[in-house]
Amino acid sequence: GVLNRCESNSGIKPTTSDKLEESVFCLLRHTRRMCLIFCIFSIVKGRLVIWFITAFIGLQLFGQANRLKEFRKELILATSDSAKSYYHSEICYVWCESNFDSALFHAELSYDYALKSGSTILIRQGIMSKGWAYDWAYKFDSAKYFYKQARTYSKENDDLKGEAIATFNLGVTHYYEGNLDSATNYYLKAEPVFRQVGDFLNLSRLFNNMGRVYEKTGNSEMALEVSRKSLSLKSQLKDTKGIINSLTNMSSIFQRIDLYDSALVYSERSLALAEQ
Repeated sequence: GVLNRCESNSGIKPTTSDKLEESVFCLLRHTRRMCLIFCIFSIVKGRLVIWFITAFIGLQLFGQANRLKEFRKELILATSDSAKSYYHSEICYVWCESNFDSALFHAELSYDYALKSGSTILIRQGIMSKGWAYDWAYKFDSAKYFYKQARTYSKENDDLKGEAIATFNLGVTHYYEGNLDSATNYYLKAEPVFRQVGDFLNLSRLFNNMGRVYEKTGNSEMALEVSRKSLSLKSQLKDTKGIINSLTNMSSIFQRIDLYDSALVYSERSLALAEQ
């Protein structure tokens, strides 16, 4: 239940180069071959930059339809309010990447079914799902409203993990708004709780996102250190998507310090996994 766009998009609010990347992405999204050919190298501000982030995002779109198909099939078969709430939340998360209206629609259904089920965890998840929809649409004020609501609800119901997830997601919104100090504060509050409850998947995502903060602030050494921690945890958890994200981000860090051979190695590893 963690919004992990820092891993998948690897950036804050669009800069000029980000907007150019988005334009390229619109051309690449329709064919896998074009994605592989055109997003390896691009010239940005006079420098050669490896853009496997674009490749990864493009390849992700090809899996979106399959995930929606699988979740919809399960939703049709679901008989309990708990199951319906769960699958509506999952469908919401998939739609977050491309369709705000559909994401919010399923988030609201997830919350409604959660209320009927009486499950505090699903109610928290339903509230969080609304935050996802707004967050991915860059409507951060609304996103933060629902994340804070989810955090308060979790605290009232002694749900440490839920409280940490909501705190982490607040950090993500601040990151994308460019408030890196605030993002770091939220991440640091969530980290010990993830350790305490044994939530190593979300801890790996937190390390990944801290790497993005360190990279943005010019601390490449710390960026690589926490990114390696993230990669190690994800490898232990066999989190293929997460591994791809970490490899992509580490490639970006090596680019920033002009180690292009290392950047290319990590980018090639990332793309090879994404193709599988």
